[in-house]
Parts: sequence; C-alpha cells; structure tokens
Amino acid sequence: MWALLAMLGIAVAFYLVRHSGRSGSKPGFTQAKAQGLGKIFRCAKCSATALHTARTLKAARTGKSRFYCPDCHRDWARSNSAANRSTHGSIRNAGRTGCLGAIAALVVVRLVVLLVWLGT
Repeated sequence: MWALLAMLGIAVAFYLVRHSGRSGSKPGFTQAKAQGLGKIFRCAKCSATALHTARTLKAARTGKSRFYCPDCHRDWARSNSAANRSTHGSIRNAGRTGCLGAIAALVVVRLVVLLVWLGT
C-alpha cells in the first residue's frame, strides 16, 4: 500500500515539475519573460519581427544578443551545412572508427588474450 502511494506521489511530483511555469499563451513566452526578453524580437538580418522560439531562447541563455528569424536561420543552416559537407566532410570524419571499430578492437584483444593463454 505504501509503495503504491509513493509511486503516485512521485508521478504527481513529476507532472508538476514538467508542467510548472507553462501558460496557455504562446510557446516560449514564459521562458523569454523569465530571461528578461520581450515576447518578440527583430531579426538581425532582415529586420522582420518574430516570436522567440526554443532556439532563440537557447541562444539567449548562452549569451548571444543577435537573433535571427526562422527563415533567415533556415537559409543560413542550409548554406552552412552544404559548405561543411563539401569542404570539411573528409577531415571531420577522419580518425573516427565508430561502433564497428570498437567492437572489432574488443574481438581482437580477446583473441590475442585467448591465444596467449592457450599457448602457455
């Protein structure tokens, strides 16, 4: 009985933590207000007004002061990712072996240990 009440209490606490500070208005406005930002901002590139989003709030938390509207950010992300793929793709992936390399290394080490153990 006590375990059931404890689980119910944990579930209620989890719900309250997850949903605290949310208002029924625009998404992100409560967080923007808590950070001292307005509800809207002016894009640093095209001067359009836009609502703060999770991306712009994260930028504000990391100390950025210039925010870009979703359209300008999308254009920048597309051009930037294409440039990174064409010029830096092979450099960025050089030296990375991934999971397959780690598994292969473990298999080789185990085989060497087994061969040494059987040979002695």
